[in-house]
Amino acid sequence: MRDIDVIINKPKPFKTTLLIEAAKREKKYFKVYQEFRPNPAGRSLTPKFYARHEYLESEEIPEEYVELIRIHTSRLPQDRASYPLTENQRLLSSF
Repeated sequence: MRDIDVIINKPKPFKTTLLIEAAKREKKYFKVYQEFRPNPAGRSLTPKFYARHEYLESEEIPEEYVELIRIHTSRLPQDRASYPLTENQRLLSSF
C-alpha cells in the first residue's frame, strides 16, 4: 500500500515542464485589448521632469487660457463646428 502512495504523490516533471512551457507561450503572445486613454482632468501619478505644465503654480496659469478651456469643454459638438463632423450629426441636423 505504501508503494502506491509514493507512486501517486510522486512529482511529474514532464507535466510540470509542459505547464511551464504553456505559461511562457501565453506570456509571449499575450495582448492587451483594452484601450488606455489619458484623463486630462486627473493628475498624473508620476511627474515628468520635462513637463513644464506640471510644475506651474495655479497663479502662474493665465486666466484667459483657463477660460478658453472652460468654454471649449462646455460647448456641444454642434456649437464647435459649423458643419457635421460625423454621419450621425448629419442625420440629426436634417430633422
